[in-house]
Amino acid sequence: MLNIRNKVAGSLLFASIVLTIILGFDAYFPRWIPGVLAWLSALLLINEASPEQKKISLILMLIGALGWLVAWLDGLAVDWLKIASMNQSLITLLVGVHFLRLVAVPDGHQNEQLPRGKAAFLSTFLGTHILSSVVNMSSVIFVGDRIANNGRVSQHQAALLVRALASAVFWSPFFAGFGAAMVFAENSSLWVLMACGMLTALFSMAFSYAELNKETAKVVDDFTGFPMHFDAFRIPLLLAGCVLLGHYLFPEFKVIVLIPLLACLISLLVLSHRRGVRPALEGFSAHVTTQLPGMRGELMLYLCAGLLGSGLSVLIQTLDISLPISELNGPNSVLVLSCMILASRMGIHPVISIAVVGGWFVSLEPNHTLLATMFLLSWGIGVCINPFSGINLLVFGRYQVKGRDIVRWNTPYALKMFVVAAIILLLQAHWLGL
Repeated sequence: MLNIRNKVAGSLLFASIVLTIILGFDAYFPRWIPGVLAWLSALLLINEASPEQKKISLILMLIGALGWLVAWLDGLAVDWLKIASMNQSLITLLVGVHFLRLVAVPDGHQNEQLPRGKAAFLSTFLGTHILSSVVNMSSVIFVGDRIANNGRVSQHQAALLVRALASAVFWSPFFAGFGAAMVFAENSSLWVLMACGMLTALFSMAFSYAELNKETAKVVDDFTGFPMHFDAFRIPLLLAGCVLLGHYLFPEFKVIVLIPLLACLISLLVLSHRRGVRPALEGFSAHVTTQLPGMRGELMLYLCAGLLGSGLSVLIQTLDISLPISELNGPNSVLVLSCMILASRMGIHPVISIAVVGGWFVSLEPNHTLLATMFLLSWGIGVCINPFSGINLLVFGRYQVKGRDIVRWNTPYALKMFVVAAIILLLQAHWLGL
């Protein structure tokens, strides 16, 4: 019975991502269907989730439902589509990239010894960061699965995975954060944004390396990184190249949906090359019914976090909070940044903060470059200490790291990064004459 339930759940989850990808091509069928299929899959798998995953998911659901209840009592209609599919694109990304496990380790490298020590930390951080700038969270999964020991990662490995990805948000145009910022700052200078973002990312790597350097010699020497040779990065580089080409040819197609489509196709093609077409199809099908159900923890957390995000979003709209600022200059941008990071620490996703703050600033006609820089900095720092951010939920659900530990480890780092971000905002505002 359990095996049948898992097979049905895996099939429902796969159908959910296939339909989400099809919707990316503007297909005409109800957009709520993929979300409902994902929820049904999660319901079938809920009994196998850990007690902590169940508890966290329940808390997220209750807070999100409370937000919708308050909004409904205030006269706002319940948006069932938003509730059903808030995090559907992100779930599609995670499930699609999951198929890369079939081909992630090159033939002949299954028993390869992983690099250790300081050099391994720096090379792994840089490699993960660069790949994350194009393929986002899929690079974290690819690297994390390889360096995990029996499905677990250490404190410094967890910090590396979170920060290497989050710091790429500072400058990469391929992140959802960049798109969210451009909604309110479309006339910003891309080159200024990227220059400031890359500088901030260097501080991220430096602070993370300094933390490892303070540990005992044994902890430093035991740090396990990712093998930095071409064979190890062949699959993610192929994926990154295809994503760049696909984005160039079809700019209207969302990168977050393009990645899982290409991940599935690449997995099938590489598997066919290694084993033959029929064994490849059999292996792919078996992955759907036996391996995808193992994502129950991540699936539940992302679905419930989506409900939380939608609930908080409508709650903020209902409360109709106004901004006590008349212009965007250096000091004001630092003040707003601090509030946005604090909101992230309280569990409010940066995309919600950006939507709210961006709506406030529209009437003030702010400098778009400074506004976009502030948004990107708030996203890159905030997701590290947001207990419900996508990357933290991923590391928590996939690598058996406690959510509160991730936030605790990243809080001192976030404070240092805030100081760097404040200086960058003040200098940029001065340079822009604001």
